[in-house]
Amino acid sequence: MIDALSALVYKYWLVAAVVLFALILLRTFRPSSREQMKAHANIPFLIKDEDDGRA
Repeated sequence: MIDALSALVYKYWLVAAVVLFALILLRTFRPSSREQMKAHANIPFLIKDEDDGRA
């Protein structure tokens, strides 16, 4: 009983993880979010030259 239940939970957990990953990919790579992702990608390049990178 417990083995069957744990196998069932593992199977659905894996499906839920894959669906969540697919949703994140779809949200990230949709055309309407392109400008936002470009702005996020440029964050490391916005650091001033005299800044040594420490927080």
